[in-house]
Amino acid sequence: MVVIMLTIGNITVRNRIVFLAICAVASLFLIVAAFMVSGAKVNEVRLKGARYDDIILAVRDLRIAALEMRRGEKDFLLRQDAAYVAATRSAIGNAGQVLDRLAGLDQEGDLKGRIAALRQGLTGYSAAFDHLAANITAKGLGIEDGAQGALRRAIHLVEKRIDALGDEGLRA
Repeated sequence: MVVIMLTIGNITVRNRIVFLAICAVASLFLIVAAFMVSGAKVNEVRLKGARYDDIILAVRDLRIAALEMRRGEKDFLLRQDAAYVAATRSAIGNAGQVLDRLAGLDQEGDLKGRIAALRQGLTGYSAAFDHLAANITAKGLGIEDGAQGALRRAIHLVEKRIDALGDEGLRA
């Protein structure tokens, strides 16, 4: 058996050129494929980074909504004005919208449990605030309103009847 060994010296110039052209085209194909794959990965990372930036902005908006909820609650407790109930409910609604936005941005599902816990807390806060607002409104936001107003009117009626009796001993 004769083994024929091909060396560069045994190949014709034409075949050498064809071989080198094939190697060049294959190399070019590999370079273009690597470029396209790396470009796709870079684009994927950019999109993920943009989504993470949106998540950061949504968390910031959630903090702002929480601060607005607390401010509305404190204003209502201090000023006893029903306008602050509406402001607080609006802030609660804004927080719910931000949680919806966060849920939409969480494609991997990493934040699912945290978002659910925040929703549960927001629902509890909303119910507690509504209960508080209802109780304070029933008590009376001003001295003429609610149970406080009814008590005040009743005591004035009693005072008028005592005055009508004309007994100084009852007034003291």
